[in-house]
Amino acid sequence: MAGSAVGWWELTHSTALSAWSRLERHFTQEYGALVNRLMNGEQLAAYALLESDSNRSPADLAERAGHEVANRAVKAAGLPHRMSSAHGLTALRNAVGKT
Repeated sequence: MAGSAVGWWELTHSTALSAWSRLERHFTQEYGALVNRLMNGEQLAAYALLESDSNRSPADLAERAGHEVANRAVKAAGLPHRMSSAHGLTALRNAVGKT
């Protein structure tokens, strides 16, 4: 439930350190709130534990689809998951034929 409140996509796909610190703080707050609710005797509904695309906005769904298409294209091109700026510039120069 805490992961759903923060956003599973962001938690599993964010790589920026600044985003991680924000996501970790948000997750910690949400998780703490859930623990407090349980400690006060509240029953949490099991169905709320599963995230569903029906709860996502069209913009979120489109963004995720765009990321998935880009990730597949990167993988198909044989590019590394991450690269340094120097490696990126070299790859761009090679792609346009300016080595």
